[in-house]
Amino acid sequence: MLQITDTAASAFRAILAQDEVQGQAIRLVPERTSHGKRGISLEAIDEPALADAQAEARGVRVVVAHELASTLDDAVLDAKPTEEGTEFFIRAQSANGS
Repeated sequence: MLQITDTAASAFRAILAQDEVQGQAIRLVPERTSHGKRGISLEAIDEPALADAQAEARGVRVVVAHELASTLDDAVLDAKPTEEGTEFFIRAQSANGS
């Protein structure tokens, strides 16, 4: 199961708290960049699709689109602040599960 760090969960909560954002959960979906590379996009949703997988996050509901679930099953989604805003990135889960 995809794990979400506290830093990323906090960033998700901040996104969902914005007045212009409509939704009560974050959904991770596949996307293709303008350069043809694969990436992951975020969308605010009210209800997940039936095939979506749950992710482990503190204080925010995060789901993963079915197409990404197996790819991200043993990953950690983390975040860090940058001058342009929050940058999200994926890393492998450590062997001890933390």
